[in-house]
Amino acid sequence: MTRTELEKKFKQFIKDNDGKFIEVAGSANALNQCVDLANAYLRDVLNHKIVEWTNAIDFPEKLTDFEWIENEPYNIPKPGDLMIFFGQYGHISIFVKGDVNSFNSFDENYPTNSPAHIQKHNYNNVFGWLRPPIESENMSDSLQECLKQHNQLVDEANKRDKKLKTVKAELKQTKKDLETCKKQVGAYKGKVTEAQNATIKVRENLTECSLALKELQNKPPETIEAIKEPLRYVVSMAVGLVITFAYKEYPILGQLQPDQQVLIAGLVGLVVRGIDKFMHEVGKQSKNVLVRNVKIPF
Repeated sequence: MTRTELEKKFKQFIKDNDGKFIEVAGSANALNQCVDLANAYLRDVLNHKIVEWTNAIDFPEKLTDFEWIENEPYNIPKPGDLMIFFGQYGHISIFVKGDVNSFNSFDENYPTNSPAHIQKHNYNNVFGWLRPPIESENMSDSLQECLKQHNQLVDEANKRDKKLKTVKAELKQTKKDLETCKKQVGAYKGKVTEAQNATIKVRENLTECSLALKELQNKPPETIEAIKEPLRYVVSMAVGLVITFAYKEYPILGQLQPDQQVLIAGLVGLVVRGIDKFMHEVGKQSKNVLVRNVKIPF
């Protein structure tokens, strides 16, 4: 039973029983008691099994499927709650309306021998109250469909938000990678510029070498030979010096004065030059590899 259904049936119960003496399964010695009205409420409104042979103060021990709520300063019962009062036998009534200071309830035998009626109370002697089991309100189909669509929209929005965050993160990383690439490109450009400058320098050197080679090629053979001949004499003299000083420890060379040794070195150089000149002329015509190569190589 929902809260709406309970309150509707409770209002009808009050209308049907107001001013009447209610008796439910009591004894002849205890007629029209407060528990009779409570049992009629259990049976007719809540479709619940009645509580027999029980004083009002003991109802909380029997109605274990009800929610027990202690009387606290800021607690307010709801319509249909069973109010339990202190006392030797206690008292029980059904809450109608009220606030934290006072309330109206549907009572029987309060005052003693009174029929069912609306009675005003305060909370001074209230032990607590029992709240019937209530089902959640059933929403209409249209409201359920609206809620379903709302949940779907929320889910889609969350998914889009999550995707957007992912895209933003990827974009941020892409920007970071782009900056890194720009720095690398800048470094590569510097290296390329250096390589280009080096290439230009090499080309300039090759051009100079080419011009020098062309200039040398354009000179007549006589000029080239004129340059080679003095060089051959210099090399021959150097060979003569090397040979002379290499053997100066021998008795004959060792007894000569330095100027004499230099003279000997010059004579040896002339001999070497003569041999070289002979080998150049003979080597051109000889087929012997050794003869062609035993000479100054220019």
